[in-house]
Amino acid sequence: MSHRTGFGLFATARAVSWSGSSITAVALPVLLYARTESASLSGLLTALEALPYRVLGLPAGALADRWDHRRTMSRCSWYRPLS
Repeated sequence: MSHRTGFGLFATARAVSWSGSSITAVALPVLLYARTESASLSGLLTALEALPYRVLGLPAGALADRWDHRRTMSRCSWYRPLS
């Protein structure tokens, strides 16, 4: 690895994580459709995947704005694999 430190490593790790999450968001409904041949179940799964972001997004954002930004970003990065 080259002389990447701090933000460079964070940005690279974030890009890899985002790529994996995006692939999963596409692959799960496709897999469900391939196994069940039900477009309605695939649509329901897609809607349920987005539901937590829509319900918790605004309250979580309001709380996060009150906390230390660096510590919040670090903790969120560590807890993200658990979700």
